[in-house]
Amino acid sequence: MDGQTSDRTIRIRRDRDGSTDNGFYRRRAGRLRHATLRRALGQAASLVRPLVAVGIMVAAILAMPARGPDSSSQTADVLARDAVAVPKIVR
Repeated sequence: MDGQTSDRTIRIRRDRDGSTDNGFYRRRAGRLRHATLRRALGQAASLVRPLVAVGIMVAAILAMPARGPDSSSQTADVLARDAVAVPKIVR
């Protein structure tokens, strides 16, 4: 403190019987909590789209095969594809 007094006064809201108006302060605190929660969720919601995109990319990378097919299975696939089906004659 720099030695100066403050002229600021605090007005306390009172009921008719002179007690503190707790309902007023309770409602005000609820509005402040609601606004804070809405602001925090709004900021969190802005992170959802990038996180979903990263998740899709990770899933795509994990779904890729680690190695290509064996050369022997490739040869068998080529031979099976090139084979001509000969109709069977039944007498």
